Amino acid sequence: MKIVTYHLEFITPCFCAGANQAVAELRAPSIRGKLRWWFRILGGDYADEAKVFGSVAGDAGQASALVVRVPPVGNRKKWEPIQFSGGSNTGYLLYFAKASGDGERWKETGALPERTRFALQLFWRREVPTACKQRFDLALDCFLMLGSFGLRSSRGLGCFHCDEKPFSENAFHQLLK
Repeated sequence: MKIVTYHLEFITPCFCAGANQAVAELRAPSIRGKLRWWFRILGGDYADEAKVFGSVAGDAGQASALVVRVPPVGNRKKWEPIQFSGGSNTGYLLYFAKASGDGERWKETGALPERTRFALQLFWRREVPTACKQRFDLALDCFLMLGSFGLRSSRGLGCFHCDEKPFSENAFHQLLK
């Protein structure tokens, strides 16, 4: 069982949380969900998805072959909430982060600031078919080079850079093949 570790750094603030919306928290299930989304969007069908990520379908349920871990963030920096006007571009981007949870997220513990570094660890419990593994590897590459997570991730929050899979024009063209 070989653990593969990726080192990531946020380039925009990340509003990610567990049960307590006032405290930003990196959670393996959130990352696993994003990996699953990339797997699906790249053409993975339900049966292949179940082989990699597991399923609870009837009598055919099975545990995931993939384990995702996120060690605790060390040297956590405080995020400094910024002031903005409602009609500005920044206001459009951040309004829902500020308003959600009755403003609970709009505190210094509510987001992970840019330059926060964290690790992502992956390992396989068992072998999966080669086609599933290849599709997962493509999904992982897309997530590490193009992905983000947390609240408003589709609007540019929660974006990160991966040391092992940096984004470049050449790398992007490789993904398109």
